[in-house]
Amino acid sequence: MATTSHHSEEGKERFTFFWRTESPFSQFHPSCFKVDDVTYCCAEQYMMHQKAVVFEDHEIAQQILETDVPPEIKALGRQVRNYDDEVWDDHCQRVVKEGNRAKFTQNPHLLKKLLATQGTTLVEASPNDTKWGIGLHEKNPKAFNRKTWRGQNLLGAILTELRDELLADRAGGSEESTSEEEKFTFFFRKDSPFSQFHPAQFKVDDVKFNCAEQYMMYQKAEVFDDHEIGQQILECDVPPQIKALGRQVRNYNDEVWNAHCQRVVKEGNRAKFTQNPHLREALLATKGTTLVEASPRDRKWGIGLSEKNVKAHNRKTWRGQNLLGAILTELRDELITEGSGSASESSSDDN
Repeated sequence: MATTSHHSEEGKERFTFFWRTESPFSQFHPSCFKVDDVTYCCAEQYMMHQKAVVFEDHEIAQQILETDVPPEIKALGRQVRNYDDEVWDDHCQRVVKEGNRAKFTQNPHLLKKLLATQGTTLVEASPNDTKWGIGLHEKNPKAFNRKTWRGQNLLGAILTELRDELLADRAGGSEESTSEEEKFTFFFRKDSPFSQFHPAQFKVDDVKFNCAEQYMMYQKAEVFDDHEIGQQILECDVPPQIKALGRQVRNYNDEVWNAHCQRVVKEGNRAKFTQNPHLREALLATKGTTLVEASPRDRKWGIGLSEKNVKAHNRKTWRGQNLLGAILTELRDELITEGSGSASESSSDDN
């Protein structure tokens, strides 16, 4: 499989599937580019080299630069000494995006192919990868509905976000496209409309929720068939208590939840913002910026930094992945693209 485009079963979201080396979106696809005067042969080489740099394994880093066979590069990356999974998680998505930005902006034929996917979500249909891909082959019917994906599709999400940024740069004209400074909309506490704890009535499948956190924790209980905790979550209207209940879910498995959590958060926030016009307006008003959860303690959903920290204003110095901010940014851009459909969506709120 190289690259193909399909509608999802629901007829709303369109996917561009990719996987193997021949696809221009693969990390293994041959593509010469430079970053800081260092030449790379593919995005995988950049990623693994930066992995070695993060952990100061200069010997492995040099071996990676001297290798031009992607599987061997990947294998070398697994040999990096002093590796720490949590530390790498704080860096890996930024690294992948940086590498792919250089790859596509420095290779016009690849850029053309990336921009041609406009209006679709890029999906790495790797049956074996539940982190960067969806854990499913394109031929699997479950691949056509993100609700049934087995993986997070981090690579696909990063490429989709990058493509939309490059399209926005082009549409913005020369002044915007030549600016290297990224604009951020920071949020953190409950009073922000972008917080998971912010009060917001909405329905999903005829079930009422009082905030996005409640939806997330309820779905967590559902994934692991803990209906007792699920019911307690629905009966609670205090977000910190809802979060605490979510931590009590029985039969919890971190790998399984990681395969579902980003989809769940996006679904909950789509319902929250489309069913509450004042919240939707606040979200759309952030157009042109990246939403950033400036939580000093959360390195997964936030950036692990307060907004007041100077490092918060440069994504290269973030300490966290900002998954919530990335999801909200992606959702906002989708709602803007949907445009004329917004009125009918927001009118569906019957709370």
